[in-house]
Amino acid sequence: MNVHSGAKKHVCKFCNKAFSQKGNLTCHLNIHTGNKPHKCDQCDEAFGDPTALKMHKIKHSDEPKFQCDVCQATLKYRHSLQTHMRSHRNERRHACTYCEMAFVTSSSLKKHIRTHTGDRPYKCTDCPKTFICAGHLHAHKKTHSSTVAKNTENRNKATNRPTLPRCSRKTKKGHKIQNT
Repeated sequence: MNVHSGAKKHVCKFCNKAFSQKGNLTCHLNIHTGNKPHKCDQCDEAFGDPTALKMHKIKHSDEPKFQCDVCQATLKYRHSLQTHMRSHRNERRHACTYCEMAFVTSSSLKKHIRTHTGDRPYKCTDCPKTFICAGHLHAHKKTHSSTVAKNTENRNKATNRPTLPRCSRKTKKGHKIQNT
């Protein structure tokens, strides 16, 4: 059996990465083909990898699993807690080249840089709105199907768009982030 011998006989025709099990190659091929057969039964998301689906489903769980000893914040993933702890140690290694802000993760920096460049790569399929990150798009898409969005009491009278709750997040310097 290849698993125990370490032999990797199953080779990807796109990138030549080798696998000891055919199932792992099949799953890997989904990266290249864009095939996402593993669908979440609670939302629209789909994944090429069953492990990614399993990790995603934790998002739908109401109960956070990990708690910060410093500020008692609760997080769903161990790696999220580890990243969160770096912010307490002020480990902000990823500096913005446009302003003085620095971030714990490169992905946070990448999202931030989009506020300077105007890059909004996440497009809503139901309306012309675009967003700097997938999370904002995902939250927005809920407004198209929710009863809150359809309720005329919760709409801006000038634009007839749904009124969304104000964001309570703050920047490193304590400035409030507002929805626009």
